[in-house]
Amino acid sequence: ANAIESLADWALLEGGLNDPFVAPVRAEIETMLERGFNSTDKGVCHTPFCGSYDDQAWWALAWLKCYELTADSKYLFRAVQIFEYLRHSSWDETRCGGGCWWSWKKEYKNSITNELFFSLAAQLHEGWERFLGTEPAPAAPFAFPRNFFLGWAQAAWSWIESSDLRGANGLFVDGLDSHCRGNGDTLNNTWTYNQGVVLSGLGKLFEFTGDEKLLDTADSIVAAVRTH
Repeated sequence: ANAIESLADWALLEGGLNDPFVAPVRAEIETMLERGFNSTDKGVCHTPFCGSYDDQAWWALAWLKCYELTADSKYLFRAVQIFEYLRHSSWDETRCGGGCWWSWKKEYKNSITNELFFSLAAQLHEGWERFLGTEPAPAAPFAFPRNFFLGWAQAAWSWIESSDLRGANGLFVDGLDSHCRGNGDTLNNTWTYNQGVVLSGLGKLFEFTGDEKLLDTADSIVAAVRTH
């Protein structure tokens, strides 16, 4: 999923599939996207293996990037399907007041799953708005109220911000213990991707809301990474 997202992102940054620098490998990229799409449509989660909720979110982000690159709505719809799977299967307000479980075992709420869910919701808001603005409007298998994904992004961030996932040193720990407390405030229990994934969600949410506190938070996370 990360490889697909990275290559799609590279093509976008170069100028798209028709860019002279991308054109020589356009056929290979399109084959990669098509084969990846067809080979990952497994089960209710539309990914190779269901039940590892962070993995499902990685795939959804990859398909969103492919939608941005190709404007093919099937990639957007796949991302929405995965989000809906996560929303119904992973998000749970009966423990720790909200947040996503790491896996189907529902024993652990961790940083990466919740940061991915947050970032996915924020980026889906942008993708869905783009889709709604398409002329002529294509048929969609989903119907959502306006700002549905934005609302979920705000809810997910509100929960992350109020949780104990971020330690006193400013870094996100791996997850919460059975008492909904961060499981260690040492550098032995922090991982770089937990400090990075959340930034994309904060950046997108700022674009949509103009809330500069989100940028202040992002800056403080980067500062903590540089310090430690």
